[in-house]
Amino acid sequence: MKIRNLFGGVVTAVALAACDNGTTITQNAPEAEEIATIRGIADQALPSAVLPSASLPSASLPSQSLPSASLPSVELDESPSSVEVRTLEVTLEARQEVTDTPLAPGNENLTAVGRIVVDEPTLDFRATVTASGLDDGDTITMVHIHSGFAGENGGVLIGLAATADPSVFEVTGSINDFAGIPGNDLETFLAGGWYFNLHTASNPSGQLRGQIFTDDVDVVRLQLEGQQENPAVINAPGVSGVAYVTFDEDDEQIVVNSRVEGFTPFLDAPIGPVHLHAGFAGENGPVLLPLQPVGQSDTIYRGTEADISGDLDFAVLAEGGVYVNIHSTANPSGELRGQIVPRGIDSVRMQLQGAQENPAIDNADGVAGVAYATFNATESRIVVTTAVEGFVPFLDAPIGPVHLHMGFAGENGGVLLPLQPVDGSETVFRGTEADAINTLSFGLIADGGTYINVHSEANPSGELRGQLVPRGIDVARMELQGEQENPAISNAPGISGVSYATVNVDAERILINAAVTGFVPFLDAPLGPVHLHSGFAGENGPVLLPLNPVDGSETDYRGSELDAVAALDFARIAAGGTYMNIHSAENPSGELRGQLALRDIDVVRMVLEGQQENPAVANAPGISGIAYATVNASEEALVVNSTVDGFVPSLNAPIGPVHLHAGYAGENGPVLLPLQPVNGSDTQYSGTEADLIAELDFDRLTNGGTYLNIHSAENAGGELRGQLTPRGVFASRAELQGAQENPVVVNDAGIAGVSYLTVNPYTQSVVALTTVEGFEPFLDAPIGPVHLHAGFAGINGPVLLPLQPVGSSTTQYRGTADDAIAELDFNQILEGGTYVNVHSAANPGGEVRGQIVSEQSAVFRAEMDGSQVDPANATSATGIGYVSLQDRYDGRFVSTVRVVGIDASNVTVNVTSASGGAETVVSRLLADPEVAALFISESAIAPDVDDILNGQYSFIAQESATN
Repeated sequence: MKIRNLFGGVVTAVALAACDNGTTITQNAPEAEEIATIRGIADQALPSAVLPSASLPSASLPSQSLPSASLPSVELDESPSSVEVRTLEVTLEARQEVTDTPLAPGNENLTAVGRIVVDEPTLDFRATVTASGLDDGDTITMVHIHSGFAGENGGVLIGLAATADPSVFEVTGSINDFAGIPGNDLETFLAGGWYFNLHTASNPSGQLRGQIFTDDVDVVRLQLEGQQENPAVINAPGVSGVAYVTFDEDDEQIVVNSRVEGFTPFLDAPIGPVHLHAGFAGENGPVLLPLQPVGQSDTIYRGTEADISGDLDFAVLAEGGVYVNIHSTANPSGELRGQIVPRGIDSVRMQLQGAQENPAIDNADGVAGVAYATFNATESRIVVTTAVEGFVPFLDAPIGPVHLHMGFAGENGGVLLPLQPVDGSETVFRGTEADAINTLSFGLIADGGTYINVHSEANPSGELRGQLVPRGIDVARMELQGEQENPAISNAPGISGVSYATVNVDAERILINAAVTGFVPFLDAPLGPVHLHSGFAGENGPVLLPLNPVDGSETDYRGSELDAVAALDFARIAAGGTYMNIHSAENPSGELRGQLALRDIDVVRMVLEGQQENPAVANAPGISGIAYATVNASEEALVVNSTVDGFVPSLNAPIGPVHLHAGYAGENGPVLLPLQPVNGSDTQYSGTEADLIAELDFDRLTNGGTYLNIHSAENAGGELRGQLTPRGVFASRAELQGAQENPVVVNDAGIAGVSYLTVNPYTQSVVALTTVEGFEPFLDAPIGPVHLHAGFAGINGPVLLPLQPVGSSTTQYRGTADDAIAELDFNQILEGGTYVNVHSAANPGGEVRGQIVSEQSAVFRAEMDGSQVDPANATSATGIGYVSLQDRYDGRFVSTVRVVGIDASNVTVNVTSASGGAETVVSRLLADPEVAALFISESAIAPDVDDILNGQYSFIAQESATN
């Protein structure tokens, strides 16, 4: 197999042999002469690891309404029935603005409501716009009524005048007073073609906009996504789109406006690059209406009922059965898609998982599925589509392999609706209300009380499941752990638990299911063994809601808001301030705990360490700490709790002993938030965004750019530190060594280094920090002395990102994704395929090196010589072997062996399986035939991490016998 074109040639297999720990492999000696054979066990883990900071295993299920909804324009019933007067109230929003450039920052709290009254017979009207929350120093410059449908800009029809109240603007007159431009008529108003626009000094083209339309019209905004395509598409960075659809079902009028960015659409398609298609979410259908480029644009498209080329059924459109599709050269069947979800309709996408089954299932590799449900609760209509892959469903089941079941998350229930194969397919299924075999309660569906279940022969009760989570509902799944208890608990083997909370914050409703295994709960507690408590991660609080055993079970529990023993604060629940707690006789204060983290909430647990300090600190015995951060980046809310042990912090520091700092892993930064002692404690500290003493950039926080620091009298700069790495972010620490260089470098005394890489693959963010000591870096090199390179362990590769000196330092270097001189492959970073290299004048190819690993990758090293062969071989030949696990969960790996002192043209390399079989390498990459040979493989024996750690794998290289 070829490996990422890093080597200039084809590379294949390597010596990776299974062996018993501590044993050696006997080689049969040749009759004519001794054959040089070397061996090494791959059990040395490189000093490179992900920092112990990660999101708690609690998050919303991957099921939610599609990003498509009607705009907020409401017709008020205030007019006498004998007079046709329309009274509308419109919420103005920044997201409705149509602009080629992002809005200027600021005015985040600015809101506005518009009100317009139109007398149809007389054409008289009056309008007001009331605003609040304008930033200090900014001003509202103008407020207008414009002509233009949603998603397009139009001319000013009339301006609203300022009043004595600077936040209120108004105008009264007749439509006949409007400017003489298209749209200055009653018909355009009734079709939804007017909008309010509020202009500010910071955004003179428009800060807030609100489309004006009556109840006869629906205006839907769609965020276009590759994941809605069928099958789903992973878009290239920067590819995105939005569409607005304005339609009147009764009059069969429609206007569609769409904008895309980040790619050049498929402009030479005969019916255009952007279409309106027939099809419910999860299914594909024919083109109904092609959208045409506006002017000469390749990013703005428009279509109306005059452009209809297919049978556009407006009743189906009103039920959610039509979508916008953006085609591209890369994905001609569809690059971006958005389902049109009108008022009164909800369309939910569910990622199907074995982990959601009750009990959970570990799916075989490749088994996956996705489902969509589009429903109208008022009219009791539903369309469900499901697509699965990786296994043959249980087709001989009497009611079909795929069902819609009754049951909230964490509980099983009866079948409501079987889905049927589409055109005989074994992977695509569909069902509607007409297929129901039991009464469909649309109230239950709207409350989140149904789920899709895909059955299989291997797991007839369910292989893949996805909870149907409608708009307004959130479902959080919590892995219950002893380590989340405060203080942490080490559970006995086999003790575990999982809990699901289905929450409707607006309606103040909650339903919780919990299941535990491995121990008998504390059944004689007066309030029960399982509770929902008040408390953010890292703090304890009172019981709010006891869960009761289900039908006398000792393992399954259920509770709702009706069981609450204290007032439930749903704002606190939504902010992440409650947790599930399983009590036991062994640990009556709590055996298992899980923080309830709804959508938009992330809870990060940080193990605090002295070695993360910059420079590193060797802590005295017993000193330790842990911290939790509960983050809502969209609301810019933060709660941080920390507990330390083993030392008395420096309580007389003027801003306190515990801080949240700005700084990526490996760099120091200013204090942002001081944590205060809890009730006078000298071990527990807490702080929130209300305690900030400097501005906290939440974008920086979500990319891993803050850390918790515990100061002490002994180490005033910091005793314990933990990087705050939210969901999707990881920070890797690598000890730099000459031994990792290729070829190996023996460093002079005192030369050392450490490197940190903080990575967010979703935002394409990389921050690299390196500190070296003991030598002067190669400062006169044209591209700098410190680099991030592409290459797996044992392989040299090109420079990706040069790190620059920090200030005038000759020991500290920094680089970000913006400094990259070659494309950063984030999959390769995650797979362990990059390294930091520090060059020097003495060793321009590299003085010290450190491999970067992620949570999914790991690297093991073997030193090879003849002494590990039985009988021992006196050869002077040596070698270095590496096993780089690209994904420790599915066994993918890259392995390398470099041998020295053996004739490279006369070396054979064997791969021996556990059963004793052998495979001989038939081709290799020669580094220098006179000195060394490099053997590389991606496809030999897939090793297991535990087996490697136990010394079960070794490398063997043997010189071939000569005649």
